[in-house]
Amino acid sequence: MKKLLFSLIFLSIINLANAQEDNTWNTGIKTTFNMSNFYMGSHWHNNWDIGYSFGFSFQRKISDKFRVQSELFFEKASGKQNLKYHAKLSEDKSEVIQSQISTQSIEIPILLQYFINDNIYISLGPQLGYIFNNNIEGDESNIRQYENIFDYTYSFNTIQVGGVIAVSYQLENGIGFDLRYYYGLTEIMNDIQYSNRQCLSVGMHMTF
Repeated sequence: MKKLLFSLIFLSIINLANAQEDNTWNTGIKTTFNMSNFYMGSHWHNNWDIGYSFGFSFQRKISDKFRVQSELFFEKASGKQNLKYHAKLSEDKSEVIQSQISTQSIEIPILLQYFINDNIYISLGPQLGYIFNNNIEGDESNIRQYENIFDYTYSFNTIQVGGVIAVSYQLENGIGFDLRYYYGLTEIMNDIQYSNRQCLSVGMHMTF
């Protein structure tokens, strides 16, 4: 249902852009530093970790106040988890499992932008992602023991859908700066209900 809703929003924004008489798209490049948090369930203490992204943007003017922007970028995201639990054979003994999850993905947001003035604008819209590589670092035996205790495996959901909100400042020469927040609406792990990724990023872009 969430994927269907965001697909409709996706298509609506694209149709809005295509309906304009001005068919000019302004291209750009962008790069960001991000901090991600992978929520893995209430058993884990989830911590933010640093990643990055880089790619291209395509912007189209709708009116004096509104623009549509599509992006295509590579993103590396990372998050840390800590779990303290009582071992099965002894209630007095506790162990700490530490792991670090990292993903590499291709991300495609479609954003509707509202310009407050000539320099400051707000962006809002859906984002579609495809995770093509993932990695879990940590004590392998502890991770497998955790899987046995809570009866699931680390299995990634490769297709991700989320929402983006951002505030940006752009100079007259096309250089701009972004503060962006992403919230994943699909479960990032197939076997963990409500698991998702959140991301806060600070970036720089250049529109030609």
